[in-house]
Amino acid sequence: MEPGEGVRQVRLHGRTDRSCVYVVDGLLIDCGPPPCRRAMKRLLDEEKPEQAALTHYHEQHSGNADLLNARGLVPFLHPDGIEVLKNGFPPQLLYRRLLYGRPAAARFQPLPEVLRTPRHTFQVLSLPGHCPGHAGLYEPDRQWLFAGDLYTGTLITSMKEEEDLEELIASYKKIRSLPIRVLYCSHIGSITDPHYLIENKWYNLTSIRDTIVGMKNRRMKFGQIKRAMRMKEGWRYYLTQGDFAKSHFITSVLEHREEDAGRREG
Repeated sequence: MEPGEGVRQVRLHGRTDRSCVYVVDGLLIDCGPPPCRRAMKRLLDEEKPEQAALTHYHEQHSGNADLLNARGLVPFLHPDGIEVLKNGFPPQLLYRRLLYGRPAAARFQPLPEVLRTPRHTFQVLSLPGHCPGHAGLYEPDRQWLFAGDLYTGTLITSMKEEEDLEELIASYKKIRSLPIRVLYCSHIGSITDPHYLIENKWYNLTSIRDTIVGMKNRRMKFGQIKRAMRMKEGWRYYLTQGDFAKSHFITSVLEHREEDAGRREG
């Protein structure tokens, strides 16, 4: 069987964002943002999935979950994501509301450790770092990894406020040892033989982390580290009200180190 054979990839075009959803053997993976509702209705009419699993709670991935509920589907979602959405979608920054719409309240069920379809068995991997409750689906026989937003490109120049650099690195450590023939990204699409790209991303993330840790060990403060790393914020910082920022690399590492020190002292 060719890599990716049996997987249908559908690219949804939102207002300024492109998201991919996948259907494999009756399993829908992610369901797109509210502005793509018509496209999702067509896909559901064509494929008639029997199960649905969401890689995480963000609008581009869970935004049409209420539509799935109306079709009799209760999508699987990591318990941490269910906790975020237990009272409906949380308050959004203006840019997210404008770009992705506001998802309606929906029902979810916890992702199991193993998700089965008639022809496939998927291992559910907790892959945090991008957001709470981020997960991937790995099919060991076909060596497919549905990775959500874990990999969205090799170069990373800024982070969202809720992202966690240390957890991202831990998630990459988890997938580096897996045999992966096809990585299915929720925005780029399918990537065949992705190990070189995964290694590059691992190197970039760990290099940033180690540089910040080295400066912290020399007792440099936040402002000094930011100046030394020439982290001048660009247009994305202002457009997203500070949600995307280069400085989040620094705060993510420093907060982790302070937590670790507190646990040791305790």
